[in-house]
Amino acid sequence: MNSRWAALWGLILLGLTLVPGRTSWGQPTLGSVDASDRFGFDFINGISADGRPYSVGDLRYQQALDAGARWTRWPFYWYTIERQPGVFDYSAVDQVVNADLSRGLKINAILMGTPTWAATVTAAIQQAPGGRYGAFALGGAETSPPKNLSLPVFADGTDIPGPGKAVNPENYWARFVYNTVKRYAPRVQTWEVWNEPDLGPPSTFRFWSGSRADYVRLLKVAYLAAKAADPDARVLFGALAFWTDQTFFPDVLRVIRADPQAAASNYFFDALPVHPYISPYALTFLVDTVRNYLASFNIPPKPIWVNETNIPVCGDDKVTPYLPCPQKWRGSLSEQASFALTAAALGTAYELEKLMIFQFYDDYVGYQEWYGVVRNDASPRPAYYSYGVAARYLSNYVTARRREEGPVDRVTLGGVRLGDTLYRLSVVWNRSNGPVNYWLEAAPAAQAVSILDKYGQPAGVLQSLSGGYRLSLPPVTNADLGVGEPYIVLERVPPDTTPPVAAVSPWAGPVPERFTVRWTGSDAGWGVMAFDVQVREKGSANWAWWLVDTPATAAEFQGQNGRTYEFRVRARDWAGLTGEWSPAVAVQVGCSPAAAPTQPGPLSGGFRLFFPLVRNASPGC
Repeated sequence: MNSRWAALWGLILLGLTLVPGRTSWGQPTLGSVDASDRFGFDFINGISADGRPYSVGDLRYQQALDAGARWTRWPFYWYTIERQPGVFDYSAVDQVVNADLSRGLKINAILMGTPTWAATVTAAIQQAPGGRYGAFALGGAETSPPKNLSLPVFADGTDIPGPGKAVNPENYWARFVYNTVKRYAPRVQTWEVWNEPDLGPPSTFRFWSGSRADYVRLLKVAYLAAKAADPDARVLFGALAFWTDQTFFPDVLRVIRADPQAAASNYFFDALPVHPYISPYALTFLVDTVRNYLASFNIPPKPIWVNETNIPVCGDDKVTPYLPCPQKWRGSLSEQASFALTAAALGTAYELEKLMIFQFYDDYVGYQEWYGVVRNDASPRPAYYSYGVAARYLSNYVTARRREEGPVDRVTLGGVRLGDTLYRLSVVWNRSNGPVNYWLEAAPAAQAVSILDKYGQPAGVLQSLSGGYRLSLPPVTNADLGVGEPYIVLERVPPDTTPPVAAVSPWAGPVPERFTVRWTGSDAGWGVMAFDVQVREKGSANWAWWLVDTPATAAEFQGQNGRTYEFRVRARDWAGLTGEWSPAVAVQVGCSPAAAPTQPGPLSGGFRLFFPLVRNASPGC
């Protein structure tokens, strides 16, 4: 559990609305849509922290599957499996694994919790809230680095993997990981090494009490032992809470990078989970942050998972004691539903490999800590339905990009396949404190359009004007959440097999050293998604990349006096088709500007890309 962070944002929030009518409607049938395996919930089933299987029946499983869940996540507590050295009891875990797999769910298993006999730290550490049921709960010795962790992983006295090598039985952690992964291969193949090892003060509890170096050793031993047991196993870094200890991840990467064995062993992890809470913009921030850290340490990109995310609710009169809204770092029932859809949309644009909500039922996380999309009496909250809408509509697509347009956030997917029909789909919402009128340009080949609310129901009427749609989106109602009511715009489109075309706009004459480059694009199918722009000095045989995957149609370029530059552009459409490079257009730099140029500032423009601020400048001098 991410432990209810204060997401210290200072967000500046933006906006959207609905409008009057088009005659042709194309709402798909939900029953024909298959959810991808990107979606899931924590604790659909699980093991309590004292080692007992949950009492989960068919209804709970069916509710999860109906909402589009294909994954579940829960811990395999070491201290409940190996209560005595070398004596393994998997009977409780077997029950839950078999129940999950029989329903078609995949398992994100978390290996965590040191037995007292193997602990190096036995001092009292406050246990995580949740008692012994319904949440991760470690305390004291269970948070400790295990004894003998520094011993060689393999019985030949080395940490060097090789075919048929046995693990060292004196390295207790290696032995436990190997036995567990071997037992469940190939039925379970995703193994996360601890939960939130970076959690610390000001939180009053933690899951890991070891040092950074201790965690690197824990991760390395687990990686090598798991791969020895099942070469196809995927080992996940312990999901990051991040907020309470923002130096943990870079510190760990620094230790990993210094290990001469790291590069040959994929730096000891195959994917990286993070835990953004409270606002969907925590998700975008964390994903960008960890990707930047990986790049800064020259570690190749890793698949990113969000295997916990949510905002806990207030204002739910079906649970007791009643907690009225507003409350800091909580949302109303409707706001939790908005979180689920907008987080899923942003996660799609940011290419998350998995997105799981913490958690499925409330169970017992702590006093008045209601995270569940379903209450303990099995009654769904609104977020249950909006997450189901996300799983259905954001699963099968060709392209996905985020567009930040003033106060409006939009995620558009091209080639969404719902049954036998193709759509261009946009999830749009307001980030500002006031209502905003928004213009959405139509797909050129759109045959029909409909607008749905976050529950997948027709949302009033949609005004279709020449070339697009006008929407009015309500304002943000919760500053911690940072998003207004989201809507889904569905445009039914035919197959698109024709690439777009693009051209650089010519200049009337010489230009000053800082000048504006403009270009255009057109596509007769699903519309232009983005452009690539290249530049070279005239006479050079080699083109240099300038802008990549940008939605902009203009940007400022800094040249040098007396030189001539050539530019070319190509367009990419929402079908993922990339057009040919345009003919080169040359421009000479060689005149004085009428006024001193203004230093451009950064502007977010497209899918995690920053490009120079577009300015209105006349061509020529």
